[in-house]
Amino acid sequence: MQISIIGVLLLWLIAKCPKFGLVCTVAIGLACNISLGVMTALHRYPPTYAIYYYHNREQFEIPIYTAPLSHASSFGIGMLLGYFMAKNQKLKWSRIHVVLGWIVSIFLTVGIQLIMFVGRDGRDADPVLAAVYAATHRTAFSLGLSWIILACTHGYGGWFGNLICWKGFGPLSKLGYFGYLIHYIVIAYHVSVARSTLIFSHYEIWMRIFSYTSLTFLAAYILYITFELPLTFIESLFLSSHSPNPQVKSNTESTIKNGDFIVVQYNGTTLNGSKNHSNGLNHLGTINEEHSKL
Repeated sequence: MQISIIGVLLLWLIAKCPKFGLVCTVAIGLACNISLGVMTALHRYPPTYAIYYYHNREQFEIPIYTAPLSHASSFGIGMLLGYFMAKNQKLKWSRIHVVLGWIVSIFLTVGIQLIMFVGRDGRDADPVLAAVYAATHRTAFSLGLSWIILACTHGYGGWFGNLICWKGFGPLSKLGYFGYLIHYIVIAYHVSVARSTLIFSHYEIWMRIFSYTSLTFLAAYILYITFELPLTFIESLFLSSHSPNPQVKSNTESTIKNGDFIVVQYNGTTLNGSKNHSNGLNHLGTINEEHSKL
């Protein structure tokens, strides 16, 4: 909620003064990341939140994981990506740039997670490495994900872009936000009811991934049909689309019905064509008048 409120203010600032708004957004994200690194180093916190492995996780769960501080940078990157895509609806890149972008994206989204592989046996990470990782891994993952969105939107996704643009993901996309809200409760409940020691293995991890995902989307579907779908229907009753101006509509229909003169504007250049060449010039003044009304 706090990030959403600040985000609205930043979007207003970007609309009024784009350069200053963009600088403020980046500055806030960097300040939050630096604060995370400093807190992790001073309090000897783990490099990231792991619900299974730390008996004292409550000490850093609230100040690090659930606090807005750790999510402000990712939120800001999403805002900047949306602003960039709105301003640049057509992009052309060379093959080298596309390949380089995908390599960097794979490293940021997948490779960044392997940095902490050294702690797989329960050893504490080096304090400096833990602080750097805590301050940068969320931002790095968001940047890598931003490239995937940008590349696939503009047709540079290849087979991967075709896969994630599959129509079958459409219904699941409507459940994404509720899945985000409920998935933590699904995981936390399962962990809290455990009464015996669990021996982890790759098979156990994959079973938990699939079970958590299935239960999350099932719960998200129940929430969707219970809350969002009825509210969307009620909203549609009060927020109907505005009908066009009657005078403009009448002028447009009259111009099209006469068909004596057609005005087409393309890239700022007006191209005039007449279906009746003898009367075309006589109607030029009328059409220009109608065009000015439109």
